[in-house]
Amino acid sequence: MSHDAIPHYDLYGEPAQGAKADFLHLEMLEERSGPSNWKIRPHRHGDLHQVFLVTSGAGSISLDGASTDLPAPFLVLAPAGSVHAFTWPAGSEGFVLTVSDPLLRALLAPHPELETLFAQGFWIGLADEAEAATQLSDEMAAVLQEMAATDAYREMALRARLLLSLAQIARIRDQVAPAKGVRVSSDTRLVTRFRDLVERRFRTREAIAELAGELCVTEKKLRLACRRVAGVSPLQHLRARRVLEAKRLLTYSVMTISEIGYSLGFDDPTYFSRFFSSQVGESPAEFRAANRRLEEA
Repeated sequence: MSHDAIPHYDLYGEPAQGAKADFLHLEMLEERSGPSNWKIRPHRHGDLHQVFLVTSGAGSISLDGASTDLPAPFLVLAPAGSVHAFTWPAGSEGFVLTVSDPLLRALLAPHPELETLFAQGFWIGLADEAEAATQLSDEMAAVLQEMAATDAYREMALRARLLLSLAQIARIRDQVAPAKGVRVSSDTRLVTRFRDLVERRFRTREAIAELAGELCVTEKKLRLACRRVAGVSPLQHLRARRVLEAKRLLTYSVMTISEIGYSLGFDDPTYFSRFFSSQVGESPAEFRAANRRLEEA
């Protein structure tokens, strides 16, 4: 299953075709697994993180080559790039939370205590932790309820509800011993470090070879790891991060197009416009005209 098959909704409630930058989606387990006969074949998502909370039933879990069987309630965290698969007994119940990597990083940036939450996958049996399972279930139900809201506070409330859910997951991780440890692959660790480095340096216009050197690996090793884990090259990931920032600034800021280009490390505004057009299929001005979300003065 590719991530394009997942029905996402961005924070504004619009159906998202393909990979969106700022979106989360929460659905009931039966909506995800029922149509596939309660079996999810091995797959991975290059830029989507997932959390599975099973509140009734059971599950056979495979995560990055390790596997187990657990009775409900239990929690599974599958970071972007991890290979995971599930089989549930028919009628099992729970939640499936999907959140994009850019949104997760933006959300967790002010909270360093949560920055390692998705560093590796894990599962935790909660049979002896009924209170923790109930609290997380309540938080996810609140996210689901907020997704149906239509007022001006929806985006703010969704982000707050998601952050509360992640805090509860971190508490469970810290307080409850995992049923069985899951080792994350060296490729996944390297790609996670690369993503963190890109997040800090995407405005500097450094070459991929320089970033690889910063990670103490060769450019070839970094390229192979990114291909295996995320399905894109390091350069594609770096360009996508710059494009994402450009889109955000074009949509939400009053900066001129030239100022946006300079802020992203482009010395020539014309070159920035050509770069943006080649990646997005429309010029910065065209994109801004179609997507502007600032109130007119």
